[in-house]
Amino acid sequence: MERVDQIREMLAEDPSDPFLHYALGLELQKKEHYQEAIAAFQKVLQLDEAYIAAYYQTAIIFIHLDIVDVAKTFIEKGIHQAIIKKDLKAKSELAELLNEIE
Repeated sequence: MERVDQIREMLAEDPSDPFLHYALGLELQKKEHYQEAIAAFQKVLQLDEAYIAAYYQTAIIFIHLDIVDVAKTFIEKGIHQAIIKKDLKAKSELAELLNEIE
């Protein structure tokens, strides 16, 4: 069984688990199924707006798709959440990503 299918089965049992949606997004991103990956990451943020890694990964996809303005929006929201959570490492990584695309 493929990893994506395994994660989807787990999500069927627990659809409110942000980590499972995040894991699904990562797997879909690896397969270059970007629209589905974005949807998975958006579900993560719907369930937990402070899930900073989902902002980062969504921004990476939009950068890859050359939709930089949308990527910047996700980076800025991620930085905001990192500040709230006092997660200096995440804030730094997001700020570095923002610098790379500006």
